Amino acid sequence: MPECLDAKASLYSTELTFDPTWNHDTAATVTLKAVYQDTAPYGTDRPITVITMHGSPGSHNDFKYLVPHLAEKGIRVIGINFPGFGHSEDRDTLAHSNEERCAFVEALLDQLSIRDGLIFLGHSRGAENALMLAAKLKERTVAVALANAPGMRRHKSINYPWIVEHVCALYNNYFFLRPTIEYCMLKVYNWMGIKCRSGRVVMNSMKSMRSITFGEKKKTFLDTVNETPHIRVIFCYACRDNLIDKEISREYADCFQEQTRLVCASKDPDEEELLLKDLNKAVVDNYKSITVEFVPDGHHGQRDRARFWAQSIDKIASAAPVTVSSSDQTPEQQGKFY
Repeated sequence: MPECLDAKASLYSTELTFDPTWNHDTAATVTLKAVYQDTAPYGTDRPITVITMHGSPGSHNDFKYLVPHLAEKGIRVIGINFPGFGHSEDRDTLAHSNEERCAFVEALLDQLSIRDGLIFLGHSRGAENALMLAAKLKERTVAVALANAPGMRRHKSINYPWIVEHVCALYNNYFFLRPTIEYCMLKVYNWMGIKCRSGRVVMNSMKSMRSITFGEKKKTFLDTVNETPHIRVIFCYACRDNLIDKEISREYADCFQEQTRLVCASKDPDEEELLLKDLNKAVVDNYKSITVEFVPDGHHGQRDRARFWAQSIDKIASAAPVTVSSSDQTPEQQGKFY
């Protein structure tokens, strides 16, 4: 039974068991305390659930400006806190790989009996997991929303993988060096302007960066999403992103099929209103994918464009033919579309 940690922040904890290989192998499970945000534990009238996934580092708080807008629209939000990032428990055995992160999310959704109407919203590092989960759980997924997502090739902030590999190897193999490495890497992250709770979280962030997929590996999940007619995609990126090159983001935008491309050239609220009208038209016109380039923005689109994201998700959710899971249906709801 979930325990309420903070009613005002809608934070809960539960003991969660998952297979870190994401193969549903009961012989290789990990059990830990998962801390997550749930804005409507008893559900809402709308059969849609948005699952937010943070970057590395990050937490459910990365979406704190967006979540209230979604809640006002009657959309339930599950805010993921990946293990080892300051809220959910950590384990030395965790590699912080894509498989672990996705298995953690799927296990939490299953434990909460959230079966259908899923919209995976990922920011930065979390966007890759959003794409993977949408592909793996395609029958349950309505849409995938990607904010400042890594593309098909390495971007500028991780252009030197050998540094990450060497630091992680030292950290994993020489336990007596861990406090020193954590201290030094925390200083480096602070110098770079990246907020982090501790040196341990920094190292877990670096471990998670090792498993970002590019090229053909990512294309496998991308193709599944592209080939699944009912999954809609919205991908927003920024031209002044200090971590991800705009050229790489534009290349990634080209990968989504049946799309319309929108551009927002300023932070003027009136221009954002016009952008929302164009997005609404794209949804009505049944475009499968919508990509948006925010020319003046930086890396935190889910924060700086919170209202836009909420409106966009609301439009996509309203247009989706979502059914309620049969196990959750009343006799009157059988066969009814929302």
